[in-house]
Amino acid sequence: MQGAPLPGVTVLVEGTDFGTATGPDGNYRLELPTGRYTLRFSAVGFSSEVDSVVVSKDSETRLDVTLASSVLEMEELMVAGGPAPDRPGVYKVDPADVQDMPTPFKDGFRALKTTPEWRPTAN
Repeated sequence: MQGAPLPGVTVLVEGTDFGTATGPDGNYRLELPTGRYTLRFSAVGFSSEVDSVVVSKDSETRLDVTLASSVLEMEELMVAGGPAPDRPGVYKVDPADVQDMPTPFKDGFRALKTTPEWRPTAN
């Protein structure tokens, strides 16, 4: 749905490894010193968006962006089977794989720490 909040969007301060991710409601929060900053918003399946924001002393600044849907065509996709997890949503992660995980952070473990917590809602 167009205009709907998007959880899990990576929000990075350009030129740094400082950032966060949007929560389930599409909101994010960064605490930055006074100044002008360029933020990069990115999510799988969407085109990245870059925008700037001026942070003033003793005030809260709001910056909302809209990400455009992006389709990536692949020539071939191979899916290999493996054992199913013991419980839905629970996966074993090899530390070596985490170090090789592509992230906007210098180390994969930091990316895991900044991933927003997601909890399913009861119906």
